[in-house]
Amino acid sequence: IMDRFVGLSKMEGRYFICEHQSLVLVANFLHTVPLTLSQVYLLGKAPVNTRDKFTMHLLYHLAAQMALGKRVALNMQLPDERAETVEALQQLCLRHEAVDL
Repeated sequence: IMDRFVGLSKMEGRYFICEHQSLVLVANFLHTVPLTLSQVYLLGKAPVNTRDKFTMHLLYHLAAQMALGKRVALNMQLPDERAETVEALQQLCLRHEAVDL
């Protein structure tokens, strides 16, 4: 459906939805969640690293709660210490991305 939506959103060949690959990927990922087209579009444009399983899991949880009309509580703790390694910095970045959702 999202591919068709992107195709129909072109106007005069000059105006179109750019960088829609992640939008389609997220829409396909969330296809089992009963969302409206506007909700799928909103979540598809969220700043999500689609290659990260943790972030995609959080996105799925957010979408499921959204479909039920419930609020989503942020149940995540950020570290108190400064990241000293590359891995620790990557984990911190992933958590900040999740907060951006």
